[in-house]
Amino acid sequence: KKMSSARERKKKNQQENTTTVVDNVNEEGSEVVVGGKGSVEREDDSFRLTGEDLSLMLLFLVCGVWTRLKGLDFPNGVCFDEYHNGRFISFYIRGIFFIDVHPPLVKLIFAYVARTFGYTGHFSFDNIGHIYESDWYYYVRLVPAISNIIHLLLIYITCRVLKLRTLAAFIVTTMFLLDNSQTVQSRFMLLDGVLLLFMQMGLLFSIIASRYSRIFSAKYHFYLFISGLFLALAMSTKLTALSYVGTVILYQSFHFIRHLFTNS
Repeated sequence: KKMSSARERKKKNQQENTTTVVDNVNEEGSEVVVGGKGSVEREDDSFRLTGEDLSLMLLFLVCGVWTRLKGLDFPNGVCFDEYHNGRFISFYIRGIFFIDVHPPLVKLIFAYVARTFGYTGHFSFDNIGHIYESDWYYYVRLVPAISNIIHLLLIYITCRVLKLRTLAAFIVTTMFLLDNSQTVQSRFMLLDGVLLLFMQMGLLFSIIASRYSRIFSAKYHFYLFISGLFLALAMSTKLTALSYVGTVILYQSFHFIRHLFTNS
């Protein structure tokens, strides 16, 4: 009995003297370290883009430029919602008051680019197919096209931030690259190309905040601030971005609740 009780005391002392033991790694990528005074979270800055990642991103960049920019000046007439957005551009340049259902950010950007390249706001957008009188429309179309190319690269980065394997990230990004709706909407004076870029940036920085920074740390709040900034830009483009704001709020709420239960 004395020997048994001595072994139990020795085992108990060893457990009490253990300062830190790594218990597990939670889904946010932070190590949960269990010690004599409870558990804390460590920052995990392990995410890095490898040489293979950079090579694939370069490949997607080339493919994106080819599919989004090649023949961007065709057709040289008014297409689809250019009928509406073109009129709004003309109104802004000529200083005419009008009422629109969406916020003005991207349309103001379009108007600035159009005026920079010589558009005076007097082109008639009364009919779809009406031929543009000069090449100013090409430079306006560049805005959503370049935004969609950047969005393509962000899709790959987001997959890697979420710890998806390289093959999975490649498949997801390829699907986005070959999505006909993405290609079409990025080649005309439409708001959606820029809108989706802002939304993707907001989501990406929200994920980085929860997975690669300690909750409530300065880095965590910085990433959330950047996320909120891009979501505000999205809301300033189209009110439909409110759905993405709700998604980020739900994601961060879930992260906060898991943090409470992990440390309780």
